[in-house]
Amino acid sequence: MFEKENRYITRAVLDVVPIEINLLLYDLIDELTIEKDYLQIFELGAHEEILEIIHKQ
Repeated sequence: MFEKENRYITRAVLDVVPIEINLLLYDLIDELTIEKDYLQIFELGAHEEILEIIHKQ
């Protein structure tokens, strides 16, 4: 259900999250082997020099 041709991103994420992180998140979604829902939620957190990514759908 999550097609590469139909990807959307909120204005806030586009303005705040660097493009490199956005591309990484799309790559992570593409690598999932489970059935994907149309809504993918990522919680990003920074801990010193480590980026924590929590994925929900």
